Amino acid sequence: MRITYDPTADAMYIEFRRLAPGTAEARELGPELIANYGPDGRIAGLEILDASTLADEDLTRLVLEVFRPVKEASGAVRGPRTNSKRRSRKSPVPAAAA
Repeated sequence: MRITYDPTADAMYIEFRRLAPGTAEARELGPELIANYGPDGRIAGLEILDASTLADEDLTRLVLEVFRPVKEASGAVRGPRTNSKRRSRKSPVPAAAA
């Protein structure tokens, strides 16, 4: 994964996977959000326009947090805590992420 920010364009790009030049299909998800999809239909990246207006802090600093699943004594695997209260009994992952 790669995250870039262009202060001149005030645009942030989150690249999940690289695509060959000219193979991305851009779909506007909202006035400030564009998703790029590969030929296989899977998402490859997100472009956020006017990114500085959405950030709480100066965009010259980025904090990346990586959460690893925790294996409990019972053998169950628990993911990161979220604000979502809706969880499936079969899966410890929040329903929104499933």
